[in-house]
Amino acid sequence: MVHKLIPPALFLSLLWLASCHEQASIQVTNNLRNVVMSNVQFDRIGLGTRLLPGESTEKVTISDYSEGITFPVTARLQFYMVKDDNMVFLKTKNAYTLQADDELHIDISDDTEVVNSAAE
Repeated sequence: MVHKLIPPALFLSLLWLASCHEQASIQVTNNLRNVVMSNVQFDRIGLGTRLLPGESTEKVTISDYSEGITFPVTARLQFYMVKDDNMVFLKTKNAYTLQADDELHIDISDDTEVVNSAAE
């Protein structure tokens, strides 16, 4: 049986690439009364499709390698607010910063300032 060795330079390059990937996680909780949040996104990263009041998204792990982003990432949370048959697209007024190795939790409540992007 013949074993082929990986050339040392290639091995070190692969090791360096594997060690350079940074990641962080983000989770969002809908604490809006009687309102469903849908299509929740941070930057261009989808976090959840439908959150009933009191529900949270799964903790989403974001990798600089797989998502093609560079940490830190600063963005506003955007989502559709749905009540009865009405739906409006909103963004948080304030931006959130996600650093490498962070576990960011965003709580959207009745006190969270949002803007309608059509009005910007």
